[in-house]
Amino acid sequence: MRWREPISPRTSGVLKFCGRIRSPSSRCAIRIFLTYARSSNASIKLESASTQATSAALRVLLGLPHALAGRLGELRAPTPEQVTLVLTDGRTVLWGGPVDGPTKASAVLALLHLPGTVFDVSAPGVATRR
Repeated sequence: MRWREPISPRTSGVLKFCGRIRSPSSRCAIRIFLTYARSSNASIKLESASTQATSAALRVLLGLPHALAGRLGELRAPTPEQVTLVLTDGRTVLWGGPVDGPTKASAVLALLHLPGTVFDVSAPGVATRR
């Protein structure tokens, strides 16, 4: 199954759904390929445990600014409120649910200039790093 649709007018990218795989643990794995005007093709692996979690992860993905989407390597969503971004450099962003996306994106982009491997913006008013 394949389709193409614009990510959003702001990001001017292309989202291609390439497949869905059910594993024995009934988790879903979706490989998404993104193409941006300013960067080369990027492959993002999305793992989620349910349709609701997949929907939340895709809502997060669609709202990411270029500066953050270009660094994304993997999305994990065990639940709709536990979306996690794994960046291509290995750092992890604990995003939480899909609400307050622009605020969370601003917070994480500011934190990424600081040392740390885990950045928690699930409550953007108290974003942390470790």
